[in-house]
Amino acid sequence: MKIIQLIIQFFTNIFKNIKYRKLTKTLVEGAKKKNKDRLNLEFLIAKYIKKFRKKSKSNTSEYIPLSFMEKQRIKYLLEQEFGDQMKQLNVRLNTNLQIV
Repeated sequence: MKIIQLIIQFFTNIFKNIKYRKLTKTLVEGAKKKNKDRLNLEFLIAKYIKKFRKKSKSNTSEYIPLSFMEKQRIKYLLEQEFGDQMKQLNVRLNTNLQIV
């Protein structure tokens, strides 16, 4: 009787292992895809900030920090442009326009 139980338990463990391997594989692929999309979005945001900084009306050097109003304007424009993608991928900006 114990031998039959051990054999049944052995095969159930094998099938569970196969099931979990498939599940892990799909989760890893999904995580890689989300991470890839997130990095792409972060690149686009950084590119957008650089583009806006060049169009700044104050004509300041790039080494001089942006004023509070300029940062708020850029943040507002970024929310309009990439808001849905940012919410979907859990990307946020802090007050210094750094990606969190």
